[in-house]
Amino acid sequence: MSFEKQKKMKAVLVQMAGIGEGKNRALFQRTKELARMFDLTVITGARAVVTSDIAELTTVQRVPHSKFFVGSVLFKLYYTIYLILALCRKKDLDVIYCFHRNGFTAAGIIKLLRRDDVTWFVDMQHTPYYYWDYAQHPYLPLTKRLFYRLLGCFFIYVGKLFLPKADRVFAMSYDYNEGFAGIMEADFKVNRHCLTPIPNGVDLTLVNKCSEAPLDPEQLIDGDSIKLIYAGNVRIERLRSLMVFLDRIEEAGEKATLYICGQMGKVARKILETKKVQNIQYLGLISHDDLLRLYRTVDVCLVFIDGRMRDHQFSHPGKLFESLALGKLVMVSKLQSVCRNIVFDGENAVVVDNQRLGDAANKLVQVLHNSTLREKIEINAKASVEKLDWKELNQAWSHVLMKTLSNSNLV
Repeated sequence: MSFEKQKKMKAVLVQMAGIGEGKNRALFQRTKELARMFDLTVITGARAVVTSDIAELTTVQRVPHSKFFVGSVLFKLYYTIYLILALCRKKDLDVIYCFHRNGFTAAGIIKLLRRDDVTWFVDMQHTPYYYWDYAQHPYLPLTKRLFYRLLGCFFIYVGKLFLPKADRVFAMSYDYNEGFAGIMEADFKVNRHCLTPIPNGVDLTLVNKCSEAPLDPEQLIDGDSIKLIYAGNVRIERLRSLMVFLDRIEEAGEKATLYICGQMGKVARKILETKKVQNIQYLGLISHDDLLRLYRTVDVCLVFIDGRMRDHQFSHPGKLFESLALGKLVMVSKLQSVCRNIVFDGENAVVVDNQRLGDAANKLVQVLHNSTLREKIEINAKASVEKLDWKELNQAWSHVLMKTLSNSNLV
């Protein structure tokens, strides 16, 4: 099939949040590839950030007046209604591509209404169980727990209703029997011939290019302590566990400094300021490029994931793959999917139990003192993600996408 013929096809990407801020994320990679293959329209919120490189490749259609509903349940309802009307008006539409929880309900309704006129692709970076599992977090007040349980029930019901009707479901997994693909087939009755497991990836060229550039002088790390970095959102529960982890390292006779990048809750920040914690430096939100440079500079990258949620147990954290790609010593929580397929304790990372951070600290100190083991882990770390380069994954993804369109008689 010629490139010209592909360009004549009309596609819509439904994405409520921003696109392009993290070039190593599946959302950016999928959007870039869709824009290359089709005449692509992105329907998004009024305030959503769409970076210039994505805006140049696509037509961006923003939901009018949605700025009044940003971050609220009303916005999600308003966005869904707008999507249904907007998609109904696009008579020459060939393809709808959406990520779960981003216009999924509207796309499913359009598929029911137009059936064979539109080919519907769903990209499962989360499962329909996300909100149901999220409700069990202990820091949530009772009212929010009840709210997320209800929201979880809704998405589970909608998932069971619509997912079997999708022409193709891409599920973040390594094979059909595990991760999101396993859940799609077992719990949501997605036929295997319509299901494609595809892992998360890493842009090796981007990672190496950014990490080689010098750090901003204000972010330069000095001192002779063990330097660790944690990237991600930090609530009070996570902050306390990180503080305990650092205390255990110091009890083992080592000095350690932790750099935290990401959003931090108000209560957690107050604790840091009140207790004047000297061995933690909070850098706030920094650019992706600066984060990669910090990864290169530190001794250890911490990838602690709350494993109580199914989505987290089966997740493929981009920050984990980036740290491995840089050949860093990575300490990662024991997660079902990546620890069965990518990460192996003592081979290319240090795998730990989230609930036993005291033991984890001792384990880290032992590895740092064993130069032979540390060197082996760092060499293997870089090699372990070479097969996850986005260039190869994108080729496999686009091949399946075009084959699905061919079976739908659209190409």
